[in-house]
Amino acid sequence: MNSSSMTELISRRLGAFGLKCRFIPYGRIAEIREEFERKVADGSIDAEVYSRYLTDMNFNLPADISPVRSVILVAALQPKREILFTVDGHKVSGIIPSTYDHEVDSMVMRIMHEAVSHSPFKFARARLPLKLLATRSGLARYGRNNVAYVDGAGSFCRLMAFYSDIPATDDVWREPQMLDQCIDCNACAKRCPTGAINGDRFQVHAERCLSFFNESAEPIPDWVTPDMHHCLIGCTRCTDCCPANKDTRAWVSTRCEFSREETAVILGAASTTTLTPELELLLKRSNFEEGRELFPRNLRLLVDRPA
Repeated sequence: MNSSSMTELISRRLGAFGLKCRFIPYGRIAEIREEFERKVADGSIDAEVYSRYLTDMNFNLPADISPVRSVILVAALQPKREILFTVDGHKVSGIIPSTYDHEVDSMVMRIMHEAVSHSPFKFARARLPLKLLATRSGLARYGRNNVAYVDGAGSFCRLMAFYSDIPATDDVWREPQMLDQCIDCNACAKRCPTGAINGDRFQVHAERCLSFFNESAEPIPDWVTPDMHHCLIGCTRCTDCCPANKDTRAWVSTRCEFSREETAVILGAASTTTLTPELELLLKRSNFEEGRELFPRNLRLLVDRPA
């Protein structure tokens, strides 16, 4: 099978599951790297933010693919996930935004493995600046809140990237574009609980973003008040009020519910770095992967917030 047929096959198979993709020539990655490093150097990306949770991005190539000819960018359209907890006879809702839900990853990997199984082509997961890739390749556009919006899904999607030796047959490349709705709209800036969005650039002030604090094991600053907390990880204030999400903002999937006794086990854990068998079972049920060591603390923040 030639490269053109392979890109069509992968696109078609992913599309059958509601997934969108772009094949980006590998030569474009040098531009992404330069842009990303420039943003760190000029302060557009805060140095503390970079050192804390962006350093897992890298541009290292997989040893078993040579030469790398493309990057395959995939957008998985999916709802927010809700986990329900029981405290004093009441239900407490814990939201996990779409971008943090890893469950779709295995499906994407399976589809791509099946697509290349009878060909000489290979692929491997890439740790790259995904929003830059999405907005540069035309798969997405930026909102004023630095969130990537994909046609048909708004911001309710998870991005993944893969290195491959499949040549990209097209090269759609452009300057990042902002949503038309953002031009005369400041809804996200008004609703941001920490003032992280000032509207003069795509990049939010991530060092003030609520996500920055609840993704870190460091103590949450005193100026972040209890009423600001509403998610188990991340934050959805700016996306929930966004007009571009008017058709998807209510898209929530309730995956599991914990009883009073089970909730008490989670709340009673100092962290999940040392797991009891019971706590391990509860974590597996929740499918809470990203930031799982913060699960007990972040749940306490939701339970303790004012009514």
